[in-house]
Amino acid sequence: MFKEYVPREIAKIKFELMQGGETKRVSVVDVASRELYTNEGKVPAPGGPLDLKLGPSTKDGLCGTCEMRMAECPGHFGHIDLALPVFHPGLLKNIHKVLQSVCKQCSSILLSEEVQAQLLAKIRSRKKSRPAEQRVVKKVYDEAKKTVECLQCAAVNGIVRKTGFKFFHRAHRLKKHDALKEAERQTYTPATEDNPDLAPWIDNAPDEYLSPLRALEIFKRITQGSRELLGMACAPESLLIRCLPVAPGTIRPSVISIDASSNEDDLTIKLSEIAYTSQLIKDEVAKGAALHALVENWDLLQSQCAQLISSDSRPDAAKIRSLVQRLKGKHGRFRGNLSGKRVEFSGRTVISPDPNLSVEEVGIPQEMARTLTVPVPVTAANLAQLRTLAKTGCTSYPGANYIVRGERRLFLRSGNAIALEEGDVLERHMQDGDVVLFNRQPSLHRLSIMAHKARVLPGRTLRFNECVCSPYNADFDGDEMNIHLAQTTEARVEALELMGVKNNLVVPRNGQPLVAATQDFITGTFILTGKDTFFTREEMGQMLAYALPQHARLQIKPTVLRPRVLFTGKSLVSAAMNLSVSVEIRTRSYTREGASSLKEGLFVMKKGEILAGQADKRVIGGEEGSVFHHELREGGPGVVVKALDAIARLCSRYMGEKGFSIGLDDVLARPELEAAFTAAVDRCEIEAFGEKEDRITATLARAREDAGMLCVQQLPRSNAPVIMQACGSKGSLINVSQMIACVGQQLIESRRIALDFGDRSLPHFAVASPIHASRGFVRSSFCAGLRPTEFFFHAVSGREGLVDTAVKTAETGYMQRRLMKVLEGVYVAYDGTVRRGEQIVQMQFGDDGLDPAVLQSGSILSDMPAALEWAVSGEAPPSAWVGALHGAVKEATNGQGPDAPFGTDIWEKVNDIIGHRLFRQNNDTLVHATNDYMFQRLPSTENLENSGDVRARFMAKILYQTMRSQIEYGTAVGALAAQSIGEPGTQMTLKTFHLAGTSGTSITLGVPRLKEIINAAVNISTPLIKVWVTGEESGVIERIQPMSVEDLATYVSIGEASVVFSMPTELVEKHRLVQEVKAIGAVKKDSFFIWEVQVDKTTPTEIDKLLKTHLRGVPSVSRVISTSDGVIAKGLGLQEILGIEGVDSTTTQTNNIHEIYKTLGIEAARGAIVREIQYTIKQHGISVDPRHIGLLADVMCLTGEMCGMTRFGLQRMGGSSVLTLASFEQTGEHLFAAGYHGYEDAIEGVSECIITGQRIPIGTGSFKVCYNLEEHRPI
Repeated sequence: MFKEYVPREIAKIKFELMQGGETKRVSVVDVASRELYTNEGKVPAPGGPLDLKLGPSTKDGLCGTCEMRMAECPGHFGHIDLALPVFHPGLLKNIHKVLQSVCKQCSSILLSEEVQAQLLAKIRSRKKSRPAEQRVVKKVYDEAKKTVECLQCAAVNGIVRKTGFKFFHRAHRLKKHDALKEAERQTYTPATEDNPDLAPWIDNAPDEYLSPLRALEIFKRITQGSRELLGMACAPESLLIRCLPVAPGTIRPSVISIDASSNEDDLTIKLSEIAYTSQLIKDEVAKGAALHALVENWDLLQSQCAQLISSDSRPDAAKIRSLVQRLKGKHGRFRGNLSGKRVEFSGRTVISPDPNLSVEEVGIPQEMARTLTVPVPVTAANLAQLRTLAKTGCTSYPGANYIVRGERRLFLRSGNAIALEEGDVLERHMQDGDVVLFNRQPSLHRLSIMAHKARVLPGRTLRFNECVCSPYNADFDGDEMNIHLAQTTEARVEALELMGVKNNLVVPRNGQPLVAATQDFITGTFILTGKDTFFTREEMGQMLAYALPQHARLQIKPTVLRPRVLFTGKSLVSAAMNLSVSVEIRTRSYTREGASSLKEGLFVMKKGEILAGQADKRVIGGEEGSVFHHELREGGPGVVVKALDAIARLCSRYMGEKGFSIGLDDVLARPELEAAFTAAVDRCEIEAFGEKEDRITATLARAREDAGMLCVQQLPRSNAPVIMQACGSKGSLINVSQMIACVGQQLIESRRIALDFGDRSLPHFAVASPIHASRGFVRSSFCAGLRPTEFFFHAVSGREGLVDTAVKTAETGYMQRRLMKVLEGVYVAYDGTVRRGEQIVQMQFGDDGLDPAVLQSGSILSDMPAALEWAVSGEAPPSAWVGALHGAVKEATNGQGPDAPFGTDIWEKVNDIIGHRLFRQNNDTLVHATNDYMFQRLPSTENLENSGDVRARFMAKILYQTMRSQIEYGTAVGALAAQSIGEPGTQMTLKTFHLAGTSGTSITLGVPRLKEIINAAVNISTPLIKVWVTGEESGVIERIQPMSVEDLATYVSIGEASVVFSMPTELVEKHRLVQEVKAIGAVKKDSFFIWEVQVDKTTPTEIDKLLKTHLRGVPSVSRVISTSDGVIAKGLGLQEILGIEGVDSTTTQTNNIHEIYKTLGIEAARGAIVREIQYTIKQHGISVDPRHIGLLADVMCLTGEMCGMTRFGLQRMGGSSVLTLASFEQTGEHLFAAGYHGYEDAIEGVSECIITGQRIPIGTGSFKVCYNLEEHRPI
């Protein structure tokens, strides 16, 4: 019998504030002494902070309570009875609010009974939504703060002021309540008559000091009903500390030095100080010491307790590792030890490439394989095999390290033969085929950790196929990667099915292939598929043996028979890849001539056979629409993996034997070529003189491009840089140009080098030099070498890129962390809805329920050409499902004409005929698109036999692709959306770019703009309103452009009590502002409109206010610009602009999403979020599926208001547990608030399940498997 320990699950956690009685109940010792050790050496002093009853603080210590060593002792709490109570430092804000809201005399809440009943009912009705409940509690505080006279005892209550750790009640300074103030003064009249010196003190009475003792008296009288109104679930006296818990000694270890001295933990030192100060206060009270000395020590005790809990409570004090500091931050308990933790059965070393490995494999060093083990239960079936491994032991490979027998774990040393028995568990060495998780950090998206099959090899590095570099973003310049060896059968199966390389060939961001041929593999395939590449029969056989070592025999027809038999490289690559798709792909060198051009720009493959074209990056690389992408949809991932393995083996061997390298000859230009690109650069330099700045930059940039084009055109086809640039394996036209011809213009912040050094850029140039070299134009090439000034400018420009990358990494990392934390719990439920906890985010993922990772180009429409080809061909169905769907479609359309369109009820009919709910939702849009495609592309009925069957076959294939593309239930679509938006952020920039056609108006793009959108920022850096007009454009501009008095006044006369503004009549009439000027009181005199204003003060501030007097237009707009496609208003004021005559309100839009929300509502804001994110990402050439962006927008608008991806937005959305919030930001604040409010959380979310070590209710954890033990007893 095999036993498995099943830990108990935590169903929920309730947070409370520990009271004094409970502290003493769990305590094992009263810490009353400050002494750490006795005088007899390093022996912990009894009753001190290191009392052994609290647990040992050193490794060799023995616990005085449980008598165990430090490694086994869980630690035990003690307590310190404080001489006087102190405020709880983590609850100062709550204490302040409570003191402000209750009467200081009778402790009743400062609200009428009617208001209390109304608010209490609202609180109880909103118990399920913490944000809604807290809004009502906040209203209680706000209303109580306004009340001055207690409705129960008529006591006067003023403002409670907080200063440090002290609270003061300003009861005698009531500015707005003179009647109460006067009534209070009357009570002191007899005293002031007897002693007139008291009068000044009564007028300026000092604030009442609310000491902890006074606050304790107030809190004890607070009723249960008042507690509920104040959102307080704890006992009010718990807001003060009277009995301080002492942390166990095991969590504050002592460090013993060589000289027998010790360094104590910060907590131990602070506890020692608290114990001493508390005892000092007790002694002072006993002997009746002076009050000021007592108060001073009381303040010290408060400060020490605050530092013990959080060292941030006193900014001026020395920073120590207090309790809160041990919980918060990246290395705190939550993020460093609970949400993320170090693990066993893992390894890490440097990576290196190995094209002979399959893309599914990873090469494991033998030394690592001997250390990492897999537990294998011993049965009768494997007993003999495992005995051999056990006999080998731990020193030789393959062997085993341990035998687990019952509760014992026996180490298999060399020669230590232990008889293996059935029922034992043998921990054997890692072997070929074992499943390991392979990971490279930073793990920016799901494909940064995938499952591979182990292949144990000699050496000391982890090796893998270069085709898998892109998902990990790995290179081999010293990178290190991690492996994690799966320990259970369940883990191995889940890893292969969900994380296996074969099942993750495409990126979820947009369905683009990521595991694909790269660099040398692309170059090799490009050369092999060239027109001039031929092989003899012997060479062909040798190459095929390299590529397909598992094949015994292949039949390939030769291309040339005479004078000798020759095979083309196209035939070789076709046989190696062994694909089945038919595609036409425009390569990087595509021209109008297509396949007939010299460069073979059109790649044509028919049923896996290459007929024309050279295979470049677009054909076999990681790009959408490649042959592997098509094959993945048609033939499945297994075929693609085999093709990639064959290409890797073939190209690496071919390139190694043929040779491909870059030498000096490749980058040295011939004299005629050098003269050509020198002339091209000269021509661009001459054109740039006298032009505007942006025109100069564009012209000089063209110089480098023209020179590069000349290089590509005139250099021989065998030139290595030209080959790599042409096929896309490495480099670009610019790189070729910079190496051979011209490095080009250097830019800083998208501008040329500025003349900041005394009207020149460097001392090497004349003042105000007009030559382009002085503004950063580098005419030399890298091959020829740079001049000193050119080298300096190039270094300056390069530094900007380094700084930008460093800053961008931190910015995008934090942004992605926030996205992940908010979206981590969003998943597809089993009813097809997208949910976040109990909240429904979408009724169907992406409005169609399709998985973008499975689709090509984000739509089923891209599958139609291949489906139509199969339908017309009459071939057998490629799978049983296609055949079944074909029959179902024919039955569903029985009785219809051969050319009748399919109805939108086809989904339900097919479901009924098949007998399963294959299709969850009707997709009317797809049916209409299918009908349109068939009528446009399908041959006419007269020219096609059995037209109805062809249509049925076509529809069956589309239904099959739709069925395959449906999103799986349980998919964590929120995490995928966060990764898909956050991961491309590293490719974006931090700069501001010019908006096309706006002549100087700039718009924020890149990471800053993305941050503005996902943060739901109210104030954005560059608000713009795109105004579409229905009538005359000039009239609209006039009505939008703000005009004020300062735009018209040419003369201002300032008198003693008046200001006169003179506005020329001609200028007023020119702007058509006569009526507006008269409306403010201006009078026409001669050729001026005179506006005289009486003022109390003629200060510059007052005059500026008068000059800003608005006459016409939208005041919040700073500038209006006419462009080729409309009008752009810079600033705010969407609502005002929509109401202006001539403005098309249906198409006018702004990039300020918050303004759209306020003006048009939440649905319009949701659409704006999608539009703005897509626009921002698109500007950097990045593709993200709209389904991911739409999900993010839906979560941001989930509550009916805009919620940013910040800690504030996370709280406002609701549905987040205390542990989720605490593991994100403000750890201490959330934990203290949870204790005050008495929150109770079910362990259901992602973060809390990880923290408590439980299965996450998403994916394979979204359901439970039931097993009938009575019917199926284990053998």
